[in-house]
Amino acid sequence: MKSWGSGQARKFAKEVKLDKVYYTINEQSAHARTYGPARTVSEHVFTGRSLITGQAMTDGRTSALALCRNQGPVYDSRPAVEGVDRDAADKDFRKRYRRTFE
Repeated sequence: MKSWGSGQARKFAKEVKLDKVYYTINEQSAHARTYGPARTVSEHVFTGRSLITGQAMTDGRTSALALCRNQGPVYDSRPAVEGVDRDAADKDFRKRYRRTFE
């Protein structure tokens, strides 16, 4: 697993590959922790490049440089985060919104 800290944002922006999933870890506030885990994992996919700067951009128009600086560290494979069980979360989501998937 490779990671880039916020101080390595330029290096990450040069090495980022389009259509590859990158991950960041989010620390939740004390209020949000009462309803879920203290840490969650976000997935980011860079799907295109900026017409002006040429930097890799997500669909939400976040550049690779900004993502790494503001939400770093960024990981190239899913990090193991204590308290986050992705399969259980997916099952719970599908159970709650069962009608949507049928």
